[in-house]
Amino acid sequence: MRCLKPWPKGRSSTELGRLDALAMSSTLEPLQLEPQTLAALRRLDRDGSLAGRLALALAQTLQRLAPDWQTGDRERLRRAAHTLRAAAVQLGAQALGERCQQLEALALSSADEELDALLQPLPDELAAFAHAVQTQL
Repeated sequence: MRCLKPWPKGRSSTELGRLDALAMSSTLEPLQLEPQTLAALRRLDRDGSLAGRLALALAQTLQRLAPDWQTGDRERLRRAAHTLRAAAVQLGAQALGERCQQLEALALSSADEELDALLQPLPDELAAFAHAVQTQL
């Protein structure tokens, strides 16, 4: 039987779904996304729904991280980190992309304490990213 681990900082997966509230309470610096990528996405976004769809996809991916961590499903944790990394790097959120790359690389082999240290700031960083997507796109 696997021991369930608490999600970093005692956050529940329900709280993680509230990205706007997290972004507003975050102490992180506002995130500036890659201007050229944003311009290209704006040209493709004919109905103005892309920002909302991206933010929703980010929230759903983040919500999957908590149960994967709590149940010890390291492979699913790695895949979620991979998905987040790709989105972050494409839009110019390099620090978030680097954290997700570390998480992806270490998910299958690191001690719980190492992963916990990588996961702790992730909800705030992802909330800031989703907020930047919604306000800048």
